[in-house]
Amino acid sequence: MILEIVIPILSHRCFYYMCNSYTIVPKIGVRVQVPFRNRLLIGIVLRYHNKFKISHLIKYKLKSIDTVIDTHSLFGTSLWNLLIWYSNYSHIYLGKIVLNILPLLLRKGIIYTKKYLCWSITDSGKKKLQLPSKLGKKQIFTLSLLKKKNIYNLEIKKYKISNAVLSSLSIKGFCILQKTHYVQKIVYVFQRKHYPNLNILFLKEIEKILKKNKYTCPFYFSDINFLQKVEVYLFLLYLILNKGQTSLLIVPCTNTTLVYYIKNFFYDNYDVDVLIYDTKLNETKKIKIWDFSKTSIPKIIISTKMGIFLPLTKLGLIIVDEECDLNHIYYNKFIFNAKLVAIERAKKENIPIFLTSSSLSITSYKEIVEKRYHEIRVSVFQEKITKYHVYKNTLIYLKKERNIGIYSVQLIKIISRHLLKNTVILLILEDNNIFYNLLQCDNCKKMLQCFRCNNYYKFNKSCNNLFCPYCFCQENIPNFCIYCGFFSFSVRLFDIELAKKYLSDIFPNVKILSFSKNITSEEIKKNVDKNYCLDFCSSTIILSTPDFANRFLIKNVSLVAFLSLEKYLYSNNFRSIEYCGKLYYSVLFVLMNSKLKIRTVIQTPEENFLLTTLFKKNYSYFLNELCKNRKNLLLPPFRYHTVIWFECIQEQVIILFTKYFKKILCKKLLLFAPDLIIIGPELIKKRKYTNCYYSKILFSYFSITFLQNILVFFSKKISVHSQFKDINFLFDVDSEKN
Repeated sequence: MILEIVIPILSHRCFYYMCNSYTIVPKIGVRVQVPFRNRLLIGIVLRYHNKFKISHLIKYKLKSIDTVIDTHSLFGTSLWNLLIWYSNYSHIYLGKIVLNILPLLLRKGIIYTKKYLCWSITDSGKKKLQLPSKLGKKQIFTLSLLKKKNIYNLEIKKYKISNAVLSSLSIKGFCILQKTHYVQKIVYVFQRKHYPNLNILFLKEIEKILKKNKYTCPFYFSDINFLQKVEVYLFLLYLILNKGQTSLLIVPCTNTTLVYYIKNFFYDNYDVDVLIYDTKLNETKKIKIWDFSKTSIPKIIISTKMGIFLPLTKLGLIIVDEECDLNHIYYNKFIFNAKLVAIERAKKENIPIFLTSSSLSITSYKEIVEKRYHEIRVSVFQEKITKYHVYKNTLIYLKKERNIGIYSVQLIKIISRHLLKNTVILLILEDNNIFYNLLQCDNCKKMLQCFRCNNYYKFNKSCNNLFCPYCFCQENIPNFCIYCGFFSFSVRLFDIELAKKYLSDIFPNVKILSFSKNITSEEIKKNVDKNYCLDFCSSTIILSTPDFANRFLIKNVSLVAFLSLEKYLYSNNFRSIEYCGKLYYSVLFVLMNSKLKIRTVIQTPEENFLLTTLFKKNYSYFLNELCKNRKNLLLPPFRYHTVIWFECIQEQVIILFTKYFKKILCKKLLLFAPDLIIIGPELIKKRKYTNCYYSKILFSYFSITFLQNILVFFSKKISVHSQFKDINFLFDVDSEKN
C-alpha cells in the first residue's frame, strides 16, 4: 500500500511512502516516522493509493515508513471532512492546512496521552457515612463529596482535596479510582436572577430553537445591547452544558470583559472551568486543550479563530462573536474565513450556530434580507428597550479649527467641561497617525516647535515645509536645529505617546491612561478588576486605539471622541467607510449600560456625506446608503471578489509568470468567462523579514460557483508548466479585506 504523507518542511510538500506487509497499516490523520534524506522526520498520513503499479515502485524507488506513532487519528472524522472541504473550496493544499492547525509539539512527534481518571465512592463507603465512625474531618468531607458526584482527577485541587486522604480511603475500600469510559451528567439549576435583562418569552424562544432536529441556516441576534448579549451567551452555554454537550465560542480576542465575565460566572456558580484556546498560549497548554477537546466530557471552550479547527467531540453549539473584524487572518501563510468555516462545520454536524454583532456588516445584511440568516430581534421580546443614549453629537472640521497637536480647541473646551463632572472621557485614535508628521532633530531628539505658540509644527512632505495648526502660518525648514545646532532632521509620526504628553501639559492634575499595542498585560491588570472592567471614581482621560476600545467595559463614561478618522476617509480600500461605521457603533455598544448621557465628538479633516449620515442618523440608514453605492458600482456583496497571491524566493520566476499571465493566460480566462473582471497583477514587492517576492491578482464575477470553476481552470493551466512549481499560490476566495 502506498501512503501520501505531508512532512513539516518549508515547502509543505507531500511525499509517497510504502507500507510493508509486516507493519501496521496506519489510519488517515495519524503521525508516522519516515526517512527523509539522511534523517527521520514526522509526517501525517493524508491518503491511501492502492492503484500504484509495480513499475512506479521500481521507477521512483519508494521508501517504507519506519514507525507509526498514533493508533487513532488526531483530528476525527467530522473535522477531517471539514478540512477536505475547505482545501477544495479555497484551493489550498490539504497538507498545508493540516500542519498549520496542529500545535507545534505535536508536529515534532511528542506523544501526549493523558488518562482521565475518576474517583467514585463504593457501597462500603456509603454505609460508613451513615454509621458513626472514627474517620477524620477531611475523610468525612471527601466521602460526602463523592456521594454527591464523581470527581475527576483533574478537579482535586478545585475541591481542595488531598491525594493522601483519597489514597487512605481507597486502601480501606471506601472509594475507588477508575478510568472513565462514560460521562456523568450533572444537572445545573436554572436561576432567574442571572438573566435580569432578558424576557422569559425570549428565553423560551431560545429553548425552542435548541430542541430542533435540523438546522438549515444560522441565527443572527440583532437589536441587542451589551448586557443582553452577555446574558444570551450565558443562557446558551448553560443549556448546552446541561445537555452534556460541548459548546464553542469564537471571539476576536480572549482578553476582553465578555470572556472574563463568562469564565468567572461559570466558575463561581457552577464550578465549571472554561477553557481558553488562543494562538499566544504555551505549546504545552495547546496540546492539553487539543487532547482534552477529543474527550466526551462536556465543556465550554472560548477561542480565537483557530479554535474552529479543534477536534471537538459531542459539539452541540457554535457562537461567533464578530464585534471586531472576523473575516480573514494570515496564519503561517494559511488564509481562511472563520465565519464561513464555522457555518460549514455547523451544517456538517447538524448543530445550531449563532452570530452576534452590534453593527451589521453589508454581507450579513444581505444574507438576512435574502433569508439565508434567521434574524432574531431581541427588542421584540422586551417591553423596555435599553439602548445607549447619545444626547449630543458634534462634528469638528480640522481645516477650519485651531489645533493644539491633534486636539482642536473646541474639543479641549468640551473635555474641560466634562472633567468637572468627575466622569471618564474616552479618546480613540490610531496607534500611528499617518497624516500627521513631525520633524525631529537627529542629535538632541527634540521636535521643531512654533516660536509664537510653542506648538509642534506639522511637516508637509509634498510641499517640504512646516505648518503650525494653531497659528495657521507656514515656515521653511531651517538649515540647523535651534536647540543644539545640528544640521540633519528625521520624520517622526505623531503617536499615542505624544498625544498623552500633550494632554498631560494641558491637564496636569488629571489621571491619563493609554491603551495601545505597547502596553503589557501587567499594566492592564493594575487598572482592571476581576471581570476585566474599568471603573474610576475620579475624573480620568483614557487614550485608546480601536483594538482596545472594544475589549473593556468602561463605566461612568460621559464623553467619547474619535480623533483620527483620516485612515478611513483617505484609504484606497472601498470598505473603509463601513469599518468606520462599525468602529463607531461597536465602541458605543460596550458603553450601553452607562447610566450617564453620552456625548460623541468626531474630528474630521473635511466633510463626508456617508460620515454625516452615520453620525446624525441611525446605523440602518447608513447601511442602506452604503448598499446603494455598492450596488451601483457592482462591488461586494453584489459581485464576488477573489484575490490570488503568488510568492517565490526567485524574482525572475515571478516576472516570468506575470508575463505569461498577461500574454497567454489572461486571454484564455476571458474566453472562458467574457464578463470576468481582472485587475492586476500588481507591482512585484519584497517582504521585509523574508527574502521572498510577491504580487497579487484580483478576479471579480457575479457568481461564486462560477468563480470557483475559473480558479480550477487557472490552477490546471499553471500545473502543466514545470517552471512555476516553485511559486506558492494562495487563493483568497471570500476576500472581504481587499
